[in-house]
Amino acid sequence: MKKWKSTIIYSLLAAFIIGNLYLTFKEDSKVHRSEWVNAWGKVTLGDVVETFQTEGVVIPAEEHPIYFDSQIGTFQQFLVKEGEKISAGTSLFEYSPAEIEEEKEKLEAEKSQLESEITYVDQHISTLNGLKKDLEKNEQNDPAGNTDPAESEAVIAMEKEIAEQELEKKRLNEEIKKFDTLIQKVESKKSQLSVASSYDGYIKSIQQDLHNPIMTIRSSSPAVQGVINEKQLQKTEQGQKVKVQLPNEKFRINGTIAEVASFPEQEPSVKRKSQYPFTIQLDQGEVSTLKEEPVPGTTAGLTVITNEALSVPVAPAESVVKEGKKEYMMLLTNKGRVQKSTVDTGLLVNSRQAVEKGLKDGDAYAFFPKKVDLYNTTFITPLDTTMLNKHTYNKMSKKDKWRYFLTGLL
Repeated sequence: MKKWKSTIIYSLLAAFIIGNLYLTFKEDSKVHRSEWVNAWGKVTLGDVVETFQTEGVVIPAEEHPIYFDSQIGTFQQFLVKEGEKISAGTSLFEYSPAEIEEEKEKLEAEKSQLESEITYVDQHISTLNGLKKDLEKNEQNDPAGNTDPAESEAVIAMEKEIAEQELEKKRLNEEIKKFDTLIQKVESKKSQLSVASSYDGYIKSIQQDLHNPIMTIRSSSPAVQGVINEKQLQKTEQGQKVKVQLPNEKFRINGTIAEVASFPEQEPSVKRKSQYPFTIQLDQGEVSTLKEEPVPGTTAGLTVITNEALSVPVAPAESVVKEGKKEYMMLLTNKGRVQKSTVDTGLLVNSRQAVEKGLKDGDAYAFFPKKVDLYNTTFITPLDTTMLNKHTYNKMSKKDKWRYFLTGLL
């Protein structure tokens, strides 16, 4: 009896194995059209960033030249020293007041001369008025009422002379007003004797020989200067973003390339590699949050961002295959089928491929599409053992349970 049962069981197993082998190798069979996908993943949105690393040093963001104007006056003294920290409004140097005082004295002397002339004119007018009154009194006291023609002519001449002297006095007063204006202008020059800074910063240099610019001010706002090689120069341009890491700072601050030199910092030579300086403008808002103020000369680590694709679908470079001028990926659809999908790729950095078109967040794809022989067919993936539990089984419908069971048999 036992031998008979064993024979039946082995026969059934043999039939099952033979049937599966038949279905597997039979042309156009269901099993043959299923594709085994060993490794797969899901698309996520991310950033693909191309960078290179270099070093730099903190420098003042700007330098401001200060000039001496000999037309204002002669130089008297400097009011600051090299290396001194200053703020806007700090007096830098002053002109001598001697020339201004001399000019003022000349103007006041001329004004005094005019005032003396007015005094003389007033005295002359007063004398003429007195003589005129005497002549008019004589005419009034003559009992016969006779008028001396000579006296009458004299009175007329005096009136004319008085009128002319009044005009002269008016002219002299106008001249005095002009000199008052000139004296006020000279006085106002005294406020220009002391030259004040318009900037915050440090005194970089002072020219004691008074050659212009007689002084240079370095701004207190920091910048960073770095150097790059010939290969890096080809990728670097004005406006690119830079991440700057300063010593003793936990976070990097943002910067922007403000200038890139097209000529090396040293004379070109076949005996050395050329280095090209470039300047980074720092985000002053972020600088103000630093624990320590960056001091000129401090070294900084620089990450220059030469290209970037932000918030785009990202996939491993191995999952993209080229056929001529076209590129494609093997997508795994929700219906359980392999789909060959054409894509347009973008930036590639360290095997991270940005996909500009043909892919969206959450799409499933085969890691190694070259190993996928068929597409537009069903696929099979390795068993996820974490899903083998009672809870998952109970959540299945009866239809799904029978479908998975029959599929497993086949």
